[in-house]
Amino acid sequence: MRCDEFLIAREAGSLLAKMRARIHAARCPACAEVARRFAAVRRDLSAPAAIGERERTLWMGAAGSDARAGAARAPAPARAAAAAALAAAAALIAVAAIWIVKPGKTPQVAGPGDLRVSTLVEEIQLQNEEIRASLVALSEEINALSREAALLDERREVRQLLEREGRP
Repeated sequence: MRCDEFLIAREAGSLLAKMRARIHAARCPACAEVARRFAAVRRDLSAPAAIGERERTLWMGAAGSDARAGAARAPAPARAAAAAALAAAAALIAVAAIWIVKPGKTPQVAGPGDLRVSTLVEEIQLQNEEIRASLVALSEEINALSREAALLDERREVRQLLEREGRP
């Protein structure tokens, strides 16, 4: 092995190439020094850097708590609005389900042989399918609005963090 192949073989080579690089470093003082320095740089870069109070406060603020007080952050207005929207959607779905079922409301027919019964049943089934489709569309729209509200909330929080740091 040549010295110019040593570091590549030691770090990115196959098992055999790594073994050959170790043998070469045992015989070559220059490559042994390169391996020692490389290991020191790797150790230094893998150690977490200490952060100051300012950076810690910024990170803790982004994580959702005040670093000095340790208190939990109050719910943001956008999150409260999203929760209210979801509660309203649940109420709407419950009302719609009750309206679809309507206990005690059956169509008035003249008798079992009346042909209007099948027509009424088909109309009711069609109305139920339309209402269900409307409920699904409403639910999807509420979910989209909830995601948008959460995104707006996160954007507002980022803007506030940047303003605290004096960045535009």
